[in-house]
Amino acid sequence: MAIITGSYGGVGTCFADIQTGKCSDLILVGRYEARLNVQKESVEKKCHVTVQTIALHHKQCEKVGKNRIK
Repeated sequence: MAIITGSYGGVGTCFADIQTGKCSDLILVGRYEARLNVQKESVEKKCHVTVQTIALHHKQCEKVGKNRIK
């Protein structure tokens, strides 16, 4: 299993393609759910793997981190 952040653009797409070639399950992380879903469907069609997606913006992570510190 691999976790790939920024999976639908640039280097992230290359890493996703490499992992797809290895037929390993993926967790794709990016800002936009719609783009992740398109990529998920594409990857699942290329190689029969399980693909999970997480739509998350880095600013959301900062808020979560600050709340946990309190």
